[in-house]
Amino acid sequence: MATKRRDAGSGSIYQRADGKWCAALTLPSDPLTGKQRRKVRTGRTKSVAQRKLAEMRRELDAAGDLATQTPTVATYLTDWLTLRRTTLKPSTWDGYRSKIELHVLPVIGRRHLDKITPLDIERVTAGIIDSGGAAASALQTHRILGRAFADAERKGLIRRNPVRAADAPRAKTGRRDAMPPEHLVQLITANADQPYLARVILALLTSARQGEILGLELYRLDLTPGAAWVSLTRELAALSYAHGCHNTCGRKRAADCPARRFHVPDHLDAEQVHGSLWLLPPKSVRSTRPIALGALAVQVMTRYFEVLDVPPARFVFETSPGVPVHPRRDYDMWCEMLERAALPHYPLYALRHSTATLMRAAGIADRTRQEIMGHSSEDMTAHYTHREVEDQLDAVAAYDQYMTTLLPNLQP
Repeated sequence: MATKRRDAGSGSIYQRADGKWCAALTLPSDPLTGKQRRKVRTGRTKSVAQRKLAEMRRELDAAGDLATQTPTVATYLTDWLTLRRTTLKPSTWDGYRSKIELHVLPVIGRRHLDKITPLDIERVTAGIIDSGGAAASALQTHRILGRAFADAERKGLIRRNPVRAADAPRAKTGRRDAMPPEHLVQLITANADQPYLARVILALLTSARQGEILGLELYRLDLTPGAAWVSLTRELAALSYAHGCHNTCGRKRAADCPARRFHVPDHLDAEQVHGSLWLLPPKSVRSTRPIALGALAVQVMTRYFEVLDVPPARFVFETSPGVPVHPRRDYDMWCEMLERAALPHYPLYALRHSTATLMRAAGIADRTRQEIMGHSSEDMTAHYTHREVEDQLDAVAAYDQYMTTLLPNLQP
């Protein structure tokens, strides 16, 4: 006579030979093998086992299933990253992978997922700071783990998300480094004969990020005097190759894999432009924005197009017809400009921070600065600071006047 299977959610309490009490809960059958599954937790007394059985039933009702074997942190995060690759932008995914591999796995990678405590999470983030890393990097790692463990909790792999109870690192909230006005003057003066200076000035006047500037297409730039505008809707990114062979080719570098490929989520409005260069959606919805251009921007960009030997075919800044400037080459030219001006090194994003500071000095209202910079909140705009196009006109005119006073050699 066949043994009747227990229904999922039924359970039992029994005592083992060593005196411990067990709470056993029947789970849904394995979807691949059809075998019946159950989860067992132990306690010193019968009442403890009864309480654990009740807890497992509540968890089963909430999650629909429970894991019978909890993976290690390394195994889980590796699988989690693989799944996240289909939803995250490539640059975001690379940031997740880098922080997990560098900071998380060496510390807690071998531990089982359900054994991780809030103190373990704090140990990971404290290790980043103790080794000389930035508090902002530690905070980003904390948030990544928060998302990963929240998914594990939702799927029933763990009972509670330990990141919620862990203290988050406090990132520096002061103003980010911006170039002093005298250094901007020195930079522009020393590179006045360089056509590529227009790229720097356009970024300075619009607060555009590197990818937004390099991905700017000609039809999104209108230099009509008195009604000029630029539309920042996509950004250029250089993506890295990934193995397309499921790591069976034997090559260490993904670029050497015969089946190499780019991992770009299907939901992204992405376009491969040239080799590893792709056009991707911007950082956030608020990053897609029109920006009014003043007389100074019109003059600088008009002069730029006039001195080019070959007019651009598609992008405002190109290395050959239809091929945008590679981000690495863009960075190299930035370094050359700094060296030509005998200035200390500044990262490229110092231009964006400088824009925020200069706009504030020019008296531009916080709300308008927020719209121009594409920030989702005024708090983020303040972090960078040491309406539509019509609503920006007065602000752009005031900023134009301030910048032409600061940089008289560029005055229209």
